[in-house]
Amino acid sequence: MKKIVLVISLLSLLSFQSYAVEDPVRDAYLRSFQYESKQNYDDAIRTLIPIYNKYPKAYTLNLRIAWLHYLSGHYANSIKHYETAATTTPSALEPQLGKLLPLLAQERYEEAEQTANKVIRTDTNNYYANLRLIIATRMQNKYAAAQNATRKMRALYPSDIHFIAQDALIHEQLKDFNTASALYWDLLILDPENITAKRYFGME
Repeated sequence: MKKIVLVISLLSLLSFQSYAVEDPVRDAYLRSFQYESKQNYDDAIRTLIPIYNKYPKAYTLNLRIAWLHYLSGHYANSIKHYETAATTTPSALEPQLGKLLPLLAQERYEEAEQTANKVIRTDTNNYYANLRLIIATRMQNKYAAAQNATRKMRALYPSDIHFIAQDALIHEQLKDFNTASALYWDLLILDPENITAKRYFGME
């Protein structure tokens, strides 16, 4: 019995040591996350480039670099890498959801609307696709579409501050100030430091 335990312990130790061997991919990701935590996004990207040069079509690598470019404000590069990830894994929703961020940042609202609807056709109640669809349609003054999506998502997430905020913004833009005021007040109750609600009430 002691011999069996000794053999198992030795195998466990060898297995641990094999995982402990230096892995350049793991190390590059680790340094990248460390740089990101310090908001040093350029170095977070730079540390991944040697891996990217070896695996330019790698799904998770392109997804990560796309995210970091978005954080850096390099929106065109962000979109490029999200699209590469989407091409690599066409069934994945993550690249499409990620791509919505730089599209909205660039005020490319019609493209954002199309991308969000593409996700929603696969995943009807996807949280981020619907939220970003509401923003994209509201910014194009497509209030009926924005309200339909808002109504659907608020039924699913009645206390969610992001959907309440979008609902309030729609009513404000429609000059329905009674409804907007009530929604902004609800928003302040749930999120007392909400910048949008405080702006509406002149509390900044």
